[in-house]
Amino acid sequence: MSVTGVELQAAVRKARATTSSLGTPAAAGLSSAAGGALAAATYYVRITYTGAAGESMPSAETSLQVAADNLLSVASPSGVSGATGWNVYAGTAAGAEALQNSTPIAIGTVWAEPATGLIAGSPVPGWGNPAACAAGDGLLIKPHSIKKTRKSLIDDSLGTYNPQDAVNAEIEVKGNLPLYLRYDGLDVLFALAMGSVAGTPVFALPAPSAAPGLSSMAGGTLAAATYYVKTTYTGPNGESAPSPEASLPVAVDDLLEVASPAAQTGATGYNIYVGTASGDETLQNAAPVAIGTPWEEPATGLMAGTAYPANGKGSAYKQSFIIANSLEGLFATFCQDNTVNIDEFTSIKVTGLEIKGDIGKPIEITFYIEAYDRVTDSVINTSVTFAGVTYPETRNRVIYAQGVFLLNNQTAGALAATDAIYPSAFTLTYKRKMKGEYVVGGFNQIDEPTNDGRPEGKLTMKFPRYDPAIQQWFSDWDATTQKKAQFTFTGFQIGTSGFNRVFQIQMPCAQISGADLPVKAGIMEAPLEFVLLACPAAPAGMTATEPFRINVVNQQSANVLAS
Repeated sequence: MSVTGVELQAAVRKARATTSSLGTPAAAGLSSAAGGALAAATYYVRITYTGAAGESMPSAETSLQVAADNLLSVASPSGVSGATGWNVYAGTAAGAEALQNSTPIAIGTVWAEPATGLIAGSPVPGWGNPAACAAGDGLLIKPHSIKKTRKSLIDDSLGTYNPQDAVNAEIEVKGNLPLYLRYDGLDVLFALAMGSVAGTPVFALPAPSAAPGLSSMAGGTLAAATYYVKTTYTGPNGESAPSPEASLPVAVDDLLEVASPAAQTGATGYNIYVGTASGDETLQNAAPVAIGTPWEEPATGLMAGTAYPANGKGSAYKQSFIIANSLEGLFATFCQDNTVNIDEFTSIKVTGLEIKGDIGKPIEITFYIEAYDRVTDSVINTSVTFAGVTYPETRNRVIYAQGVFLLNNQTAGALAATDAIYPSAFTLTYKRKMKGEYVVGGFNQIDEPTNDGRPEGKLTMKFPRYDPAIQQWFSDWDATTQKKAQFTFTGFQIGTSGFNRVFQIQMPCAQISGADLPVKAGIMEAPLEFVLLACPAAPAGMTATEPFRINVVNQQSANVLAS
């Protein structure tokens, strides 16, 4: 079922980008040779160049009928400057090719299908080629306005009153994607809109990177057994994820000894999970063991402790989304379950966002979208594949009441509680001017949109009552006094991590562009508008120099742009 309350089930998967610096290989040369015991099939193939610059745009699709008990062969493309290898994408349906090689193939080397047949690899990369949405890609959306339109070219060469002929022209796919802002699950969309993630998200307490060191010692009267062991760090902020698993056969009348993991910032101790079957480890220590102290199995053997939770103990990660000057190579596939089919928006470019909050309500966010195409008969994202989509977050909306709003002069000291302001509503809008060109042979779809002008960022706040202090803002407006602002929303704790969910917007240079004191129904409101600017250096207490930055603490453990 696609409807969850007023929200719909959808998914977004970042697509793998391509580079134009390697050119595009010619259509692949295909042949077949005796071998294997596979059924006859028609193969569809595309190839790409690989090199230090990345992966090229894929070649045109070509196909070959291969008889039973024969295997497909794909010839290497010709060498070009910068290309050190090539990839082969093959499938048995047009448009459904998947990567067949685990590492790039050397230029000049032929690829031969294995006797076991094709593998289910990654889809063809690049703008206009869909990525397969899967587990962890799900998100709940509000009804959106992303529409596909297509012009008709009317042929009235005979000058008749009612033309008798028309042909399809270029496709336009664009609109708005609205959602409730949640602390988790929207990282891909934020990264695509902003363009950069500040490094790999840092775990508050990392897991031990190495499998534990194991040994045995004489003692006890226990039977011989093979032990499986994992360790975790512990500290004031909770417990880390577990280490890789280690195992050791221990002889009869011997006891297991586990070495301490290496010292780690924030860790004051460690826990030991042990079992006699892989994956069945349970906690063996009543209290954390000090770092540097080994753990020894008691003479009575293992105790029946608790297992480490399958979904972890609520690991918390910190990351920042930073505005980049270019979004080149950053796009995704967006899919929506309409109950009767899967709507696939093949490649979407996130060209901006709007974050809107009203007192007493959850915060809403809208992403502005331009897309390559919308299809309802995709061979990549189907009702069957969409059944495997899971949702990293279906709760934990960001609520207006969870926010703290701070504002002071840009040149003043770091923002503090004394700088609190109390707006009843706000809207932050950031729009990039982007344009995709219709290219020859592009079947009337646009190529990847690129910058087409200066972006616009603005902040609007509404205050329910006039306060004499607001009068200063009129003076600041006249004097073009620049401000800095920070809106921080704090949610519930993530499991037992000791860290709360956080969504924060930093605006290092906000200049008043409009102020008014309208009277509505006898109430003197005080709306305030700012233009968001960049600054040469981060002001006191901030790290941002771009018009705004989004900082979060959530459960996203990886840089979503690195995939």
